[in-house]
Amino acid sequence: MPAVQALGGRHAGYGVTPEMFGTVGQALIDTLEVGLGDAFTPECREAWVEAFGILSSVMIASMEQQTAVAA
Repeated sequence: MPAVQALGGRHAGYGVTPEMFGTVGQALIDTLEVGLGDAFTPECREAWVEAFGILSSVMIASMEQQTAVAA
């Protein structure tokens, strides 16, 4: 998780906002669906949605913490 937290901190510096993660997550899922075709089963989709949710929540928490420290 430290690498994901650091990634979130860097994204805060790029001007990324928490609201942007929804768009990115949807783009990821759509891309995987097209790229994997039939291999993108409902179970696969669920796993990717869960993984992205975990990663994005850690990144967002790190972004918010960095923003609070900078203020």
